[in-house]
Amino acid sequence: MSDFTEKLKTQFTSDNFLVIDIGIHGMKVMEVKRKARDYYIKKAFTMPEMSKYFTGPDMFNVNGIVDSMSQIIHLERIKTKNVFLSFSSAKLQTKIINIPELPEKEIRTFVELEYQKQFPNLNKLTDVVDYMPLGTFTKEGSNQKQLSLLLAQYSVIDAERVVKEFKNKKYNVNIIDVGVHGLGNVGRIYNDLENRDIVVFDIGYNTSQMVFLRDQTIVFSRNLAFGTNTIIKGLQNQEEITNKEAESILHEVGLQAKEDIIKGNRTIFADDYNEMVEGYLTNTLNEAYRSFQSVNSTYGLNLSHVLLTGGFSAIPDSKELVQKILEMDVEKWEMDDSDKIRLSNGSKIVNQTDKVIKGAYATCVGMAIRGNFE
Repeated sequence: MSDFTEKLKTQFTSDNFLVIDIGIHGMKVMEVKRKARDYYIKKAFTMPEMSKYFTGPDMFNVNGIVDSMSQIIHLERIKTKNVFLSFSSAKLQTKIINIPELPEKEIRTFVELEYQKQFPNLNKLTDVVDYMPLGTFTKEGSNQKQLSLLLAQYSVIDAERVVKEFKNKKYNVNIIDVGVHGLGNVGRIYNDLENRDIVVFDIGYNTSQMVFLRDQTIVFSRNLAFGTNTIIKGLQNQEEITNKEAESILHEVGLQAKEDIIKGNRTIFADDYNEMVEGYLTNTLNEAYRSFQSVNSTYGLNLSHVLLTGGFSAIPDSKELVQKILEMDVEKWEMDDSDKIRLSNGSKIVNQTDKVIKGAYATCVGMAIRGNFE
């Protein structure tokens, strides 16, 4: 992590704070209030719910993100100036793209081939798109604008500028690092009253991470080149549909189709869909299981429990299918409207919204509290 980020890791004490997760496809925002030892999630928003605040050509750049957040905070009468900011997997990138003038028919070729060459590690990133160099090309019908819309699905961010914009608006900013340490905190919170060996299995959009814990101690971690996008691309190629259509189907149908999927004039047979999904998952989870066996043997763990988190955990049937393939107990890291998350010091986190808070969302609030207030 950069020196810039380290300088931002200032500790502040507050009874009221925001947790903001900027992910590859949007933002999630939570307002948290502390009373004595307990933490209450008062409000929670996702990008679709916030879309009414995002208008005009500036909605796709850094200033637009921060300005829109300021509007939300004002209109929802949120009083705090304390912000915990997460960038999905906390990889802070500063990238500048040179966009050439291209004939319309060559735009997609450039995006799919040349853009990958400029960013060889692109498939390892799970960060929000920084639209700033793209959103400036707004002339209707221009090649540049069309190119910017295509590039918008790729993960490039100038996260430092996002943080600076928040600080310019006088917010106290703390960075949440959703890495090994962060996932370890999630495992510790979950494990506080259980004292058992577990693995926190974070499946993101492009990559996954496993963090193994014995009681409160991290003993091993491993990355996997697999994410929700692996399945989306598989469905896209199999059915010759767009990436957006494939993603919509995955989140609507889940990981196990109960009947054939009919979209307009297209029919996707349930057996074909389920075979494709399970094929990708089985290959990855078999690799994960081999890691489980190796870690058990090397570190003397008695691993029988998996804590599933990340954006993948929000997809219907994720827990059931992972449990079936791994043949292990699987629990999803999420917060319903009960006192589900408790800390060993007697504190608890209470979700007072009408939403189930899943995956990276719950990860961020857990880390903000565990890492900064205990």
